[in-house]
Amino acid sequence: MTSRTRADNDKSPAHANSLYDKQPRDLVQRKASEQNQVLPFYLDGDDDDNDDNDDNDIRRRRYSSIFPGSESQLIQGHVVRVKTLLQSHYHFFIKDQLILLAEKQLKNRTSNYHIFDMTRTTALSSKLSKKSGNYLGKLRSNFSKKKNVLFGNLSRKTELGAVVFADHTSSNEPRHLNVILPALAPKRQEIEGLAVGDNSTAFSLLIDVFKHERASQSLGRSSSALQVFENKEPVFDNGYYRLNFNGRVSVPSADGQDDVCLQFGKVDEKKFHLDFRAPLTPIQAFAIALAQFNL
Repeated sequence: MTSRTRADNDKSPAHANSLYDKQPRDLVQRKASEQNQVLPFYLDGDDDDNDDNDDNDIRRRRYSSIFPGSESQLIQGHVVRVKTLLQSHYHFFIKDQLILLAEKQLKNRTSNYHIFDMTRTTALSSKLSKKSGNYLGKLRSNFSKKKNVLFGNLSRKTELGAVVFADHTSSNEPRHLNVILPALAPKRQEIEGLAVGDNSTAFSLLIDVFKHERASQSLGRSSSALQVFENKEPVFDNGYYRLNFNGRVSVPSADGQDDVCLQFGKVDEKKFHLDFRAPLTPIQAFAIALAQFNL
């Protein structure tokens, strides 16, 4: 699961990685940090004993974006990329309902995506900003775009997740990535986040804690303060890296099916499948996809 899949054929085409970008990518949770959160996706702050109207009441349930999805099956969604001359927008749909929207910011030194809860507004054309009532947070990357951190909308800066890409040793190989998430709040099973001190100079405390815990594990110490995921390596086949999902991105392959927590794959130039399950929340799944777009 953690080993890197390399090409046996050194003559693989130079565009193999770009073709892999068109193939499904999925995240597999490390066994060492497995947790069993079983929650319905559409959760509104009260105990949800009635699941009969899940298809009809997405819009009225305001907090679905911060609760994890179902653990029993992948929640099928898709992202639509909308490019204009000045700005790029990304729309995340679940069951054909617009759930989240990300807007890439201009005039920033590094890439920033502001994320908005579209279940709390009826006007897609409305001007969106950090002062909007439906602003959820932002995804920010460093200069190399290899490190990405998701911040919430609280007055005190809080990290909701981080995505780290490994250094690329060859353009013919797929990228290896880790996703680091804070633990879920034990009572409500919602994002707890990792608060960042006002004087902190670290790009991401989640990444720093992850590195520290990884070093501790190499010394034989156990730790479960974080939820850590990694991508499933594709198989090198006929000159290309491939993941077999039986004709649809959201249908996982037979081996390792229960371990897949997120799948992301290209349908065409504008549309991408994005499917996820618990313990990932919609905003975290969306942020992982945005980090891929940012490369």
